Amino acid sequence: MAKIIPITEHFQHFLAEMKESLWGDLCGQTRQAWQRKKSRC
Repeated sequence: MAKIIPITEHFQHFLAEMKESLWGDLCGQTRQAWQRKKSRC
């Protein structure tokens, strides 16, 4: 059991980082799209 705990902790950190980077990319792409629309008008 002791060996499993560090692995799950690392996995949770990995998932948290993946979520942050995914949402960061989505927010960045959305911002870029909005800026493109504004500049076209």
